[in-house]
Amino acid sequence: MKKAIIYTRVSTSRQDNARQLTELKKVAELSNYKTIEVIEEKVSGAKNNNERIGLTRVLELASEKKFEVLFVSELSRIGRKPIEILGFVESMNKLGINIFIKDINLYTLDEKGKPNPVSDMMVYMLSLVAKLERQFLRERISSGLAEARRRGVILGRKKGESLSDEALLDKHQVLVRLFKQDQSLRNAATIAKVSLGTSHKVYKAYSRSLSQIN
Repeated sequence: MKKAIIYTRVSTSRQDNARQLTELKKVAELSNYKTIEVIEEKVSGAKNNNERIGLTRVLELASEKKFEVLFVSELSRIGRKPIEILGFVESMNKLGINIFIKDINLYTLDEKGKPNPVSDMMVYMLSLVAKLERQFLRERISSGLAEARRRGVILGRKKGESLSDEALLDKHQVLVRLFKQDQSLRNAATIAKVSLGTSHKVYKAYSRSLSQIN
């Protein structure tokens, strides 16, 4: 029996991966694939791939030839930037890993393990649609914020208010992973592309969380 990975993504910690997961498990089972790992991610699709722990894990397993097929509910779960989506699909193609995109019922590789021309065209088109959707969302948010300011609504956190440790660690998952690898504050900041101050703040929250466990 061939092996598969299921990957799901939602944009925020308040959202739930359950629907994606249930549907993909059923598809994998009906396709006679053994699911060896489920990777659930709660992160914005606008993030670069190297900032996403879930996709990094997928690529690690793919490079080790641990599975043959990656199941995703739709292309936008991989990301919303065309260059990131196309780069990820190309990396998987080179590794001989097929991606099944459920909402369009399409595999990225054909029966011979070669890139599927129809899939290539669809992936390109859908990646552009994902970009347009993101731009449209940003425009709506900007318009809403502008209207709120016009009405005198005070936006953002109140003065002196800060994120909780849980929210801070959730927001900077890449830094947390780097701290677990014993990276220095400066190295972690460089890799995650954040300021040294942010790295230090997240490390303090990370240390407090460890002390609570111990």
